Amino acid sequence: MNLEKSVLDFIDGLSKVDFDVVIKYSSFVFLAFWIVVVAWVWIDSGERSDKIYLRILATLCVLIFNIPGLLIYLILRPKMTLQEQYWSDLERRYLMYETAELTDCMKCGNMLQPGFVYCPYCKTEVKVKCSNCGVNIDKRWENCPFCGDINSAFIPQVKKVVRYETFKEFVSRKFTQMKEYKARVNMKAEIRPLPVNSKAKKSKKKSKKNKKQK
Repeated sequence: MNLEKSVLDFIDGLSKVDFDVVIKYSSFVFLAFWIVVVAWVWIDSGERSDKIYLRILATLCVLIFNIPGLLIYLILRPKMTLQEQYWSDLERRYLMYETAELTDCMKCGNMLQPGFVYCPYCKTEVKVKCSNCGVNIDKRWENCPFCGDINSAFIPQVKKVVRYETFKEFVSRKFTQMKEYKARVNMKAEIRPLPVNSKAKKSKKKSKKNKKQK
């Protein structure tokens, strides 16, 4: 009985609610919320890109397409802000600076610590004294970085140039391989000896023909 009464009171209360006012205030709240979202997209796109036309495009996409536009922006936006990219690049440069003097031996390939003149693994000389200023420099440097003098012990490095074949070259190579394979198969078929039974049958046929002719 109490449950029925509470349900009836709830329905009676709903009938007294002015839904026009509720919809009106809800629309105002949603509009204000969406203005905040569009402003956030404008600010966030500015933190991730310095190109004004991309910021305008992202804001218009959210403003026109509403929630689907916001989802598209969240998927396509850069993962890092400009400040994060700056610090990431700075960290990468710092690591490169810290490991700049870490080299590998030209002979055995083991890693050498900064200041090594000889490789401790194969005893190869990796640094020589500059004839002008007397500073130890790498053999792979053509000129001394301290005085600019020519390195007399310079060992030029040969760079391997990797060349990839074109589609036309790939097709012609495959076609040539197919022709060679067919030629080998035909050659094997010609060289293959005939079985003994077939030779005997051929000899019998020849003897029969000779008897008929006689």
